[in-house]
Amino acid sequence: MRTNVWKKLAGWLKIHAGRKASMQIPSYLAMLCVWLFIGLWHGGAWKYVLGMGMWFWSCITFGRIFQPFFAKMIAVCGIRTDNFGWHLFQSVRVFVLAAVGNMFFRLDGMSSALSEIRNGFSIFNPWIFFDGSFAAMGLSYRDQNILLSGTFLLILVSVLHEKYGGARLWMKKQFLPFRWSVWLFLFVFILIEGIYGPGYSTAEFIYRGF
Repeated sequence: MRTNVWKKLAGWLKIHAGRKASMQIPSYLAMLCVWLFIGLWHGGAWKYVLGMGMWFWSCITFGRIFQPFFAKMIAVCGIRTDNFGWHLFQSVRVFVLAAVGNMFFRLDGMSSALSEIRNGFSIFNPWIFFDGSFAAMGLSYRDQNILLSGTFLLILVSVLHEKYGGARLWMKKQFLPFRWSVWLFLFVFILIEGIYGPGYSTAEFIYRGF
């Protein structure tokens, strides 16, 4: 029955709005339902519905709607998209959009979220990484180092995946002493920085509070 509803909607749109609209609008509405329920599943509060649900749906939907316009602007401006600078811009753009949506998780309401977003773009203070501000928020220097190291590794693995098809494929092509050195370093890093032992349960679900 639900499939018939989408088919009828697509057929009606094809007649009244054209073939392109009949293919895109049902897809956007289906994504709207998915992201709306994702926001509700994260807690049900408006900050989750708007921050996790509607924000990411808007980014995806409007990105697709304006994709032809962006492509035309790129062509008019003569911007090359087959280089590192363009891929870096795309990565930073996605990171900023995702960070804005995730800010709603730790804030009390819409007003505080919008205020923090505005401050995030207007206040530049790199010294929070060194003056102990993170420690005051419950993040120790060890946690901070693990966070930075993990971010670096994620970026490195992503670059290797884009350029060589995967980090393992790249490692497979390296000579044996280098490979063993990397694996040994990663093993020791996890052994030292890992969290385990009495009082720690790997079975605890991260969303148990919801």
